[in-house]
Amino acid sequence: MANQADVYSIGGESVTEVLPLFDSALLYAPSIPKRQSLVQIQSEPSPSLIPERALAEGEQYRFHFDMTQCIGCKCCVVACNEQNGNPAAINWRRVGEIEGGHYPYTQRYHLSMGCNHCVEPSCLIGCPTEAYTKDAKTGVVVHSADACIGCQYCTWNCSYGVPQYNEARGVVGKCDMCHHRIDDGTAPACVSACPEGAIAIEIVNIAQWRKDYLAANAPGLPSADDSISTTRITLPLDLLPDTGRVDTQRIVPEHPHWPLVFMLVLTQLSVGAFAVLWVLDLLGRGAGLSISAMVSLGIAGVSLGASTLHLGRPIHAWRA
Repeated sequence: MANQADVYSIGGESVTEVLPLFDSALLYAPSIPKRQSLVQIQSEPSPSLIPERALAEGEQYRFHFDMTQCIGCKCCVVACNEQNGNPAAINWRRVGEIEGGHYPYTQRYHLSMGCNHCVEPSCLIGCPTEAYTKDAKTGVVVHSADACIGCQYCTWNCSYGVPQYNEARGVVGKCDMCHHRIDDGTAPACVSACPEGAIAIEIVNIAQWRKDYLAANAPGLPSADDSISTTRITLPLDLLPDTGRVDTQRIVPEHPHWPLVFMLVLTQLSVGAFAVLWVLDLLGRGAGLSISAMVSLGIAGVSLGASTLHLGRPIHAWRA
């Protein structure tokens, strides 16, 4: 039997617990019941990040961005890149800054923007290979990398600059609202990563939204009239009227697209040569100009062939 140790009284009561393994006693104070607080604070249930009901006919999913909640941490940008395996230089969701006012009364807010999954998406309309589709069930604008040839026309058509060209892969990519996650009952990566709950998924009635889509407009963004953006943006009530993008004066040179420059110059040269030869033929001086005509025709063929070098995947140029 284990040896007993000296036990001291605490609070008028003592308890001895014998630990045979260590041949010792453990002295501890009796448990005191926890006193109830005077005020019970009930935690509010967190709002759902995605709709809890199914879509009805004439409805689609959309983003809701609350500018009053965004702190510019860019967790949504990081989560989107990790979800889609994009390098740091390619961001399907971006966070910009807007500011307004005059010192000392100034304001600065942040604007997080992914794809707006427009009612009339200009990227879809301008794609020559039909790599874009608008899902009939969810309204999400989806891009197919397999069908894309990397012509980048969609990057020019989209007034929001949503499609991003991946030079390493030779194709374009963009936000697809993580529609596979939504199908599984999980919120998109950007929605789940936002610590302030500034991004959420909503259901919108397309017919009603067509009549009034002013909530899609925000300082620093192009007008929603172009493609009828479905993203609803909650703006601060005290937003100053002169608020705009902080990088308005920051000019970044665009890619020159030399194959297209080469094509345009040579095709115009070829057409001009043909016009001169035609006029000479009308004046009765067309004798011996057949070689010149063949040369101008060859220039046109070379220029058209060189234009395919503009594509990210030239071998698939026939799809256009």
